Amino acid sequence: MREARRIGLITGPRRWTAREIGLLGTITDAELGRRLRRAQHRVRVQRWELNIPPFRRRARFRYWKLWEIRLLGTTPDRELARRLKRSEASVRSERHALRISLSDSSRRWRKEEEQLLGVLPDQEVARRTGHPFFGVRSRRQTLRIPIAAPKHAPRHTWKREEIKLLGRFSDAEVAKRIGTKQYCVSGERVKRGIPAWRPMPKHRFWTRSEKKLLGTMPDKDLAERINRTLEAIRWRRLRMKLPPSNPKWKPWTEEHLTLLGKLSDKEVAACTGHPIASVQATRYRLGIDNVKFKDKFGAQTPTKPLR
Repeated sequence: MREARRIGLITGPRRWTAREIGLLGTITDAELGRRLRRAQHRVRVQRWELNIPPFRRRARFRYWKLWEIRLLGTTPDRELARRLKRSEASVRSERHALRISLSDSSRRWRKEEEQLLGVLPDQEVARRTGHPFFGVRSRRQTLRIPIAAPKHAPRHTWKREEIKLLGRFSDAEVAKRIGTKQYCVSGERVKRGIPAWRPMPKHRFWTRSEKKLLGTMPDKDLAERINRTLEAIRWRRLRMKLPPSNPKWKPWTEEHLTLLGKLSDKEVAACTGHPIASVQATRYRLGIDNVKFKDKFGAQTPTKPLR
């Protein structure tokens, strides 16, 4: 059953023989470990120590037949690769190795096509003539024709009225108004040291009703209610010297402070409505010890919640 499922039997550590060392790198480490009954990591470590490269599967190779070689050059490489079920690079490399040129007259360069080299960019020539881009570049380099220089837009002459627009509007808006490119406007503005245009936020004056709401509710809720930013709410509240509104926070009164140390923290929290963590922090800050009073029956003194 183990041999049928191709499960190897791992044996104890033993020395490597010359025959086993000769098999390293000829097959995968997993297969060699199964055959030699060794762990896969042991095989890998032994191969690393001897600087033996791992086994690489060779790609499938198809030898060229005589009838396939006779078709080279009769049709374009792409069409022949589709017919022979080979890659276009394989067909091209085999044709170049045998020094076979394309016999298709439609792929040859004509005089009209060669006259476009150096006048138009290579991509434009490839689109017009149907030749591949690399073929166009190779033909131009063979004929020693320099590459076509890119056509730049004519230099814009700036007027006083146009210079006054820089920085007052966005570069795209200025370019649209004077009829030039946006990078020309940006370059001229940077050259003259004019800062870029920044959209100013719309200013809204504070009304009396909005000022009355400051401090009555959390800043986040008030910002959503009156449609203002949170930073504007905080800045206005601090300017009016108003404390923030926190519904979970309750101020400590003198009556509440008198209960600290007389009752337990849990009872003080129930009477005053403060959380236990706040009671403990206030008691620690005032230096009051936690003392529990009990009556003679052992029960805690009843207290009434303070309003």
